[in-house]
Amino acid sequence: TALALDAQGNLLISDSGANVVFKVDAATNTISIFAGNGSATGALGDGGPATSATLRSPGSLTMDKDGNVAIASANGTRLVSRSGLISTVNSVQASAIAFDPSNTLDYAAGNAVFAEAVGVPTIIAGLPTSVSSGDGGPASQALFSDAAAIAVDSHGNIYVAETNVYTVRKISQGVVARVA
Repeated sequence: TALALDAQGNLLISDSGANVVFKVDAATNTISIFAGNGSATGALGDGGPATSATLRSPGSLTMDKDGNVAIASANGTRLVSRSGLISTVNSVQASAIAFDPSNTLDYAAGNAVFAEAVGVPTIIAGLPTSVSSGDGGPASQALFSDAAAIAVDSHGNIYVAETNVYTVRKISQGVVARVA
């Protein structure tokens, strides 16, 4: 389950058990389905209404600067446009997603952090291992242990929470440092 606020102050709630994302209207406090039809079968429905699409275990939510909503799910990252249409961004099972100030999708998957612009993923930090190390060194050589949450600040710094070692690390200008 994850929470996000859109530009109008509406609350979005992902429900991995129900395979939907709910929206709580800020003005009326009414709840409705924002994305997903309750089915977990594949990543179906691209090009159609988000409420008719399938979402398997939706999790992390984020908004780009244009007001589109990205949803991490077990079938990959899906994007709901401001007009309510859904598309598949990638097939990566990301544990956490966030847009940076340049509208590039950053995501944590396993033990690595990626940036994806125009459908091309690039590893920012981490390797396929479960050891946490590399603080103070180049992000390309840092190791993460179950990167589970991600946030990006207005300067493009990426914060990564690691659940196995109870750590938050910051990636800034190609260097990783522990912050909590």
